[in-house]
Amino acid sequence: MNSDSSPSETLYACSFATELGWFCLLGHPAENTGDTPMVQGLVIGHADEEAAFEQATLLASLHNWIADSENIIEADWYPALRHRLCDYAAGLPVDFSDVQLVERRLTDFQQKVLARTRTLTYGQTITYGELAELAGRPRAARAVGSVMAGNTVPVIVPCHRVVASGGKFGGFSAPQGPELKKQMLKLEAEGSLAEHCPQTETGQLVEATAG
Repeated sequence: MNSDSSPSETLYACSFATELGWFCLLGHPAENTGDTPMVQGLVIGHADEEAAFEQATLLASLHNWIADSENIIEADWYPALRHRLCDYAAGLPVDFSDVQLVERRLTDFQQKVLARTRTLTYGQTITYGELAELAGRPRAARAVGSVMAGNTVPVIVPCHRVVASGGKFGGFSAPQGPELKKQMLKLEAEGSLAEHCPQTETGQLVEATAG
């Protein structure tokens, strides 16, 4: 078992449909006014609500976030983030850098890799080797891949933006594997293009002209 922390008495789960499949968001709602909800996990790209919730429950058990599956409470515990994730899946350029995450027990290298990954902006990509160099271990591309595979909050920590060299996508921990990663990167490329191009009143892209 990969023990991230001591088990919580309760963990909240919200399953919802997006244009990238069913997601399930795990975490803890704000307890008091002014507090910030804390995200602990996210599973993406599932065929239906049941599959997403089952995978989220498995994720929580594997990382020792809960003592028993009965400790998971199904509720719309973070609607603001749910809406943002749906917007992202619909092709809108959403920034998740402000989302607060539950701290995990990680090595210094793992922390550096994930922190660097979180700075990747919408539509930006980097190779495993380049990320390894930024994290201080230039020859640790394979180790970076392992960190990406263990990322418990995809999209929020955008591991899909880390790709293999030579134009290859590399692996991705989701039901569709690299195909979903490819779809997400294509979505971001198109979203970045739309964001920087002027539009007509009907919303169709037009070529920029020198004024």
